[in-house]
Order: sequence, then C-alpha cells, then structure tokens
Amino acid sequence: MISQTTTINQGASLPRFLEEQGNDSALQKIILAVAESCKKIRAHISIQSAAHIQQTNPSGEQQLGLDHLADEVLTAHLKETGVVRQCASEEQKEMMLFSPTAPYSVVFDPLDGSSLIEVNLSIGTIVGIHQGDIVLGGKRNLVAAVYVVYGPLTTLVFSTGKGVHQFSLAPNGDFVLETEHVKLNNKGSLYAIGGLRREWTPAHARLIDSLEEEGYKLRYSGGLVPDVHQILLKGGGLFTYPALRDAPDGKLRLLFEIEPLAFIMQQAGGRGSNGQMPVLSVGTKDLHQRVPAYLGSRYEVEKAEMMIQERVQRTSKSEVSEMESDMAQGTLTEKSVHNVHIPADVPSHIHHEYLKNYLAMTHHTGRLMLFAGDQKIEHLNDDFYGKIKVGESEVPIPADDADPEHLFRIASSARIGVFAAQLGLIAKYGPSYKNIPYLVKLNSKSHLVKTAQKDPQSQAMATVEQVVQFKKNSGLTIVAVGYTVYAGSEFESEMIKEAAQAAFEAHQHGLLVVFWMYPRGKAVTDEKDPHLIAGAAGMGSCLGADFVKVNYPKPKEGKPAEAFKEAILAAGARTGVITAGGGSKGVREFLQETWDQINISGCKGNATGRNIHQKPLAEAVRLANAISAITLDLKSVDEAMKVYTATGIVGE
Repeated sequence: MISQTTTINQGASLPRFLEEQGNDSALQKIILAVAESCKKIRAHISIQSAAHIQQTNPSGEQQLGLDHLADEVLTAHLKETGVVRQCASEEQKEMMLFSPTAPYSVVFDPLDGSSLIEVNLSIGTIVGIHQGDIVLGGKRNLVAAVYVVYGPLTTLVFSTGKGVHQFSLAPNGDFVLETEHVKLNNKGSLYAIGGLRREWTPAHARLIDSLEEEGYKLRYSGGLVPDVHQILLKGGGLFTYPALRDAPDGKLRLLFEIEPLAFIMQQAGGRGSNGQMPVLSVGTKDLHQRVPAYLGSRYEVEKAEMMIQERVQRTSKSEVSEMESDMAQGTLTEKSVHNVHIPADVPSHIHHEYLKNYLAMTHHTGRLMLFAGDQKIEHLNDDFYGKIKVGESEVPIPADDADPEHLFRIASSARIGVFAAQLGLIAKYGPSYKNIPYLVKLNSKSHLVKTAQKDPQSQAMATVEQVVQFKKNSGLTIVAVGYTVYAGSEFESEMIKEAAQAAFEAHQHGLLVVFWMYPRGKAVTDEKDPHLIAGAAGMGSCLGADFVKVNYPKPKEGKPAEAFKEAILAAGARTGVITAGGGSKGVREFLQETWDQINISGCKGNATGRNIHQKPLAEAVRLANAISAITLDLKSVDEAMKVYTATGIVGE
C-alpha cells in the first residue's frame, strides 16, 4: 500500500508532466535524458551483461560490464542535452566538463547494486542535479533528484522540489505517471540495514534493538535503490547504512547515492541524516566521499540522530570501564595508541577522555593540523578586509573573509585536527557547526599597542572551568584549550602563572593544552632567533603543554629547517612542537615549508590561519586539505599540490 499519495494526472507522460509542473526547459531536458538512458540500460540488463571486466571504479569496487555500459549511456545522453555544465559519475575518478556556461551539473551512480543481477534482484540508477557547479568544500545547490528501479517493473521516481512523483515504464516505451505527490508517513514500520552486525557501533546496535522492540519488520534486499523505494512506498520506516567500526565514514557515497536519495525523502516529508546532521548540510571534501546514512520517515531518522548524538557526547559506561581496566592491566600500552603519553596530572578515571581527545585531534597520527581562527582579536580586521601582499604582488582579500562565519564554514568542510577560536565566537556559531572539534583560546590581545609603547600582556578572558561548563551545556566537541605566553615581556610571570594553572585544570578534565609561545618585548632583540625560539618551546613544556606553537626561526646562517631542530629537542619527546603559519605566502612555498618543518626539523604539525582563510571557501578548504595531506598523511609537496589544485574537472 503506497503511503499517503494523491494521483490527479495518472497516466500522464513524463514530458507532459514536467511541462505542466512548470520546470524550466533545461531541467526538463536533463530528466528526459536520464529517462531515455534508463530505457537503454533496462534493455541491456541480463546475466550475460554482468560479466566481470578487469577494472575497478574510484571507490575500489570491481566494475561489471553493465556498470561500464550504463556509465557510457548516461554520460553520452547528458552531454547531448547541451545544458549540463559539469558531470560526475561514481564509475569515473574525475569530473567531466561539458558546457562551461550551461545552467546545471549532474552527478550519478549509473547502476547501483549490479552484483545482484545474477540472483535476479532489483537494482537501480541514482541521479542528482545541481544548479551551477558541483561544489566541493562549500555549499552545494542540489535542485532535483531522480532514481530508477529495475525490477519486475521499471519505475522512475523524481523530484524538482515540487513533491515526489512516481512513473512506470509502459509497454509502449513511455514513462507514465503512476503516483503523484508520494508522501511518507511520519512513522513507519519497516527497516532496512546494511553492514555486518559485528562491526556496528554500540549506539547503532541500540537503535536497531529499539526499533525491533517497537515491532519494526526487517526488509532488506542488499540493493540501496529498491530498499529505499520500499521504505518510500510502504508506509515509511528507516533505511540505514551506518558508520562501522571498520568503516567509520560508512560505505555509501555522499554525492552519488545518499544526497539525491535524501533530497527525495525530504521532499516526501521525511529526512536524510548522517546521524549528526542533515545529509544536505554535510560538507563535501572529496568527489567520492563516503558518509553514514539514515534515510526515511521523520520519527525514525530523528530517533537515530538522538541515539547517535547521545553516543558522541558521552562515552558509554561499558567502554569507559573497559578502557580503565585495560590501562590498569597494562594491556592498553603507549604503543597501541601511537605513543600517547598521558600526563600524571590527568586523573586515572579521566584517562579515557584525554586519550579520546588526543587521538581525535591528531587523527591517530600524533601530529596536529590546527586551523587558527583567533585573529579577529589578535589582528583586528587587517587579516580579513582589504589587500594582502603575496610575494611581490598585492591581491584583494575575498569579501566573504570579513564574515566570521567564513572561518566556521572552512573548519566544517576541511580536514583539520582542531579549530582554535575564542569562547565568545564559538558560542555564536558553534551550534550551527557541531561537527567541528574546537580549541578554546583563553587569552587574546590586539596588535594596536606596539612593543615600543609597552611590553605585551595578554590576560585570560575565560577560565578552564567556564570552558568545561560551556562544553557540558552546549554539547559541542571541545577537545582543548589554548593560551599565549610572551616570553621576555616584563609581564611574563603573570602569563606563566595563568598558563600553568590552565594546563593543570584542563588536564583534570581530559582536555589537551596548546600554548602559543612567543618571545616578545623590549628585552627581545630578535623574535625569530632559533636559540630563543628553542627556549620558548622548552618553557611551554615546563608549563604543561601537550603542544607548543612557535614561530619558524630565521637563522643568520644555515637553513631554517636545520636550525629549527633545536626547538624540537628543547621541547622533548612528550611535547609536540607546531609552527605558526606566519604571513601570507604562495601556496607551493607554504607547502614546501610545511614539509620541511615536519620531515627535516621533526616538528609535530602546524597552526595556520590567514594562509587558509584569506581565500574563497572552496580554495581555502582545498589548501587546508593539502596541509593535512602533508601533516597527517606525510604526503610529498607534489602530492599535496594535487590536492590543492584538484577541482576534479577534466581539462580545467
């Protein structure tokens, strides 16, 4: 029984229906091209067509003969329309550029579930239509979605934002309207689930147990499209392919599969989520990015979010007990967690919290990519508005950099370890960006008062206790605090005292500590002196820092990367040294310097602000990802440059 539908124009052809709906001609052409492609794909479906060929797609899956054919058919038909700007297929590594001035771009999975053909189960095609470009690293503009089910019937379901409508392929070869305005019930009775049970997270297992206790029936074929289709037409429910222990990002593709299906579910009155936020709000870092998926009626998806988020915000008692037991017995060794040294001022019952924050912040590498967003106070508007000098040229700062939210958009979409900002700014924007791991900067000062007038002094604006209370009340992922000490200032003793107390209090709550250690004051003649920077790094270690951020030295003789080794030694093996990004530089120059610092000097990461945020959103995200490629993945400069320049468009 189809859930809550109306059928006014039953039997209408697809072209007529699209026209009467008032869709623009370009959008109509794309949907009709998809429909024609799917007729050809339907005609070729057979066991013989499913013969394996010796290729794999960009997701690492073996392509079947029919996958390849379906990809070619859809690509050709979409290109012929003349109204497609960019096109991306799950079966191809890069985006294709068709018509640069065309109004729409298209993403598609040409044949999802093709391995089911040989056992005669239903499979499908999924298509997403974006206005303008396919944006990676920024806000996308998905305006329509289509899926087709190849089963006993061939069914096409689409939405252009004006409801969800179902068409069937008639014997005469036309798609005709079967059901207009398909609507999901608020609560359903079915669930379909992918992933091995042994790999489920505890929160997901509790969700499924809860659904079964409510009497939900399992209906799962192994095909994404037919399983979602059944949820849509049979009264609602939940389709899920969750985050797994061995695949924390899930296994389904965001752009090619989950986003178009989430769009249709939402238009039918349901929802799509990754367990943390709506699928349509998830930042895209990569064309073939995977994402956990919860699709269906509002009740089930909201229930999933509640149980998953509850899991994220607190470690379950059983896990805490297990971790503490392992530590007590010595089975959880430093080596097993990448040589993490837990300081003695972290209480034993808080070890799990410190360890969790450390591993999350460093992506299990022991190295830190810190995105600095504290300059709104430190540098006022100089870094955010006007022009900057890059090499010998002056270039304008993008207009959107003046908006504080630009920082959060970057941090939300890019691959970073932690985003550093003041408590007030995080309180304003953090609730809209709950996926970001935050470092709360406890003190800041502007650059207006120069050293010639007065030695620098920066007092705490917030206490660690206030940060802990804010974390509890807001539910945000706060993993660390930060503090700046100006060594050599006549006020250094006050700052040293505040920093040391902050480190102790932060460790008491399992938070990590990052100190900005800058020699500065009338007594300091050269802030970039390698020996002085090494002294500051050692001071940060004595104050209890887990990481110390220092400037990159400028030695009078020799190379900076060699001179910087003194600071690494001074901090010791149990305090990581990270470098300030410094002034605006050319991208390759900056990445080369980053590589040298990690691979020659031996530092543990970097803290970069203006070199990232003084760029448009998409470019800023690509640069942040390139920095992380070097910092976290130990990639070469050339490999990082490919990340930075990878728009994904062939020929661009």
